Parts: sequence; C-alpha cells; structure tokens
Amino acid sequence: MAPPEGEQDPAAGPVDTKNDKGGETTSEGASEVKESPKLTTVDDYASSEELAEALAGQKIEEWKLPTFDAKASQSDPNDVEREARRLMVLQSYDVLDTEKEDEFEDITKEATAYFNVPVAVVSLVDMGRQWFKSIQGFPASETPRCISFCQHVVKRKARLGPMIVEDAKLDDRFKDNPLVANEPFVTFYAGELGLFAL
Repeated sequence: MAPPEGEQDPAAGPVDTKNDKGGETTSEGASEVKESPKLTTVDDYASSEELAEALAGQKIEEWKLPTFDAKASQSDPNDVEREARRLMVLQSYDVLDTEKEDEFEDITKEATAYFNVPVAVVSLVDMGRQWFKSIQGFPASETPRCISFCQHVVKRKARLGPMIVEDAKLDDRFKDNPLVANEPFVTFYAGELGLFAL
C-alpha cells in the first residue's frame, strides 16, 4: 500500500533533495554532496573543434579559473585551445564513468592511512565536473568542476610539483568554496598531477 500523497514510504530509504549548499539533504537530515543532475563531460563532444567551441561559449563558466596563482599557473590557465587538447587526451583514455577498480581503491585507502587524512581521491578533471575514479572519506562520485581543488592542479606548471594548501580558509582561491565553508570542511589539500589528492 502506498503512503498518502506527500509522505515518504519508510521502506524506500532516505529521500534526497537539493540544499542551498550545493549538495543534498536526505530525509534523515544529513547533508552531503552528491551528483548534480548532469554535469558536462568531454564525452558529449565528438571533436576538439566542437569541444573548443563549447569551451569558448556557454560552457566557459564550468571550467574557467576565476582566481588562480599567477606564479604557479600556466601562462594562461583559461586558454581554450590548450584546455580542448587536454580534454581530448582525457577522452582518449576511455576511463570516465568506468567501474571502480581494486588497484585505485587500494591507493586511496593506503593514502588515507599513511597520511592520516580523512579523504583521498583519484580524480579526473573533466569539462564541467571532477569525476572520482576512486574516493575515500567523501560520499560522491563527482563534483562540479567549478568547486574543484584539482582543477587548479591541472593548470599548474608541471615543474612546480604538488600543489599544497595548508589552510583553505585563508587561501583566496578557496576560502569561499562550498567544500571549505560546508561539509566536508576542507582545510588541508595536497594534489599532484598524475597522482592523487588528499
């Protein structure tokens, strides 16, 4: 028998609804970030030309870095052609939206234990999202790219090594980020291109 209109069936589990923090609030009251309805992915485009056109047009706010460290970033971190090439290489790996793999799960589990941190991820910075190939300590499979710390890592000069943020609340790039101001309350971040983020 179905519950009365407007009431939840207790056997159905928590009901997810959007909250004003960019995440989800369940019927049990817990706030957590979950997938957005459909974040833009490079897999939506067949060619680098089509992708570059979208990057330069309506999709620019999904990937453009409004604030960045000029000394550590590429000469122009918002270069459309460079970003289109990077995304086409990512697409060629054919790894986006694939199943979890034990090897990556082992890496993130070991990282949380070794570094004594609550969250470790292997993320791929896609067009409008950051997709997690593996993640420990945070209940999401992707987040919007515009709030991603990792998007800053892919724009760093490779010779500079890992990006380390000692206190995100004091960093102009991240202090207003919903992942800093709200759960999971990110304070410390370390990320390296080609490795993983803590």
